[in-house]
Amino acid sequence: MEPLMASSRFVFFLSPILLLISSQSLAQPEFPSHSCFYEKGNYTTGSTYQTNLNTLLSSLSSPSNNGNGYGFYNSSFGENADQVHAIALCRGDVRADTCRGCLSNSTQKLTQVCHNQTEAIGFYDECMLRYANRNIYGAMEKDPVFPLWWNKQNLSSSDVDGFFHEMYKLLKEHRLEPLLVSDPGQKVAGNG
Repeated sequence: MEPLMASSRFVFFLSPILLLISSQSLAQPEFPSHSCFYEKGNYTTGSTYQTNLNTLLSSLSSPSNNGNGYGFYNSSFGENADQVHAIALCRGDVRADTCRGCLSNSTQKLTQVCHNQTEAIGFYDECMLRYANRNIYGAMEKDPVFPLWWNKQNLSSSDVDGFFHEMYKLLKEHRLEPLLVSDPGQKVAGNG
């Protein structure tokens, strides 16, 4: 009777730790930006479309899928009305395992936050993922607009001037200076 009592105490004390570990591994971080295209339609839980979506998204973060070698992925799965298309992109400076981890998080989280939506897009710092029930590869998209690149911190004028000076030097070095103003000290329209 004594060994049984000791093992039940062990399980009692171990269970909160196991619960904490499992809940942390199941939780995905929130997207800094995402959009669910509600007007594009939805799919039924358990449908062929959902099966195709899950199959396609799991293949994107698979270790056997290295995209094009540069962190860009595009793929389709299924046929006719149940066909799913997806594109994914990892930031250029992230390692392959970080990219796969980000895509894995994205594929799980995006289907949760955009539950049963046929089209959605989500951004993490390291990657982005978009899927749809239409071909989106090579399609020019103007929506949604995300303020991802806006700096929310106050910058001094010397920081801004220094940035434009260094950018001008870089563009001039690569003979692209006509893309900017002619004077690196000159303010660019919309820059305040």
